[in-house]
Amino acid sequence: MKPIHKTTLLAIVICAATILTATYVQLSAHGILPPCSYLDPPIVDYLAFSAGLFLLIEGAYSINKNKNIATNHQLARIMRIAFGCAIVTLHTLQFLHK
Repeated sequence: MKPIHKTTLLAIVICAATILTATYVQLSAHGILPPCSYLDPPIVDYLAFSAGLFLLIEGAYSINKNKNIATNHQLARIMRIAFGCAIVTLHTLQFLHK
């Protein structure tokens, strides 16, 4: 298996786990905590969503640009993509809540 395929597969698995964990934590908090409204204006969600997309796209671009680098040297890029997925997920759920 080529390094790019291993890296892509690992990135997909970590991103899926990140999205599922962020969604679970966000949705399960609604049952435990009293109903509350997020105080941030919608522009904060738009800006955070944009920053998350930037991290996601830039990380994927960097991985694709360095196709022949071993997966263990791509972990920082994979984590960048995972952080982007977490930010996009959380702020999408917060925006839907508003």
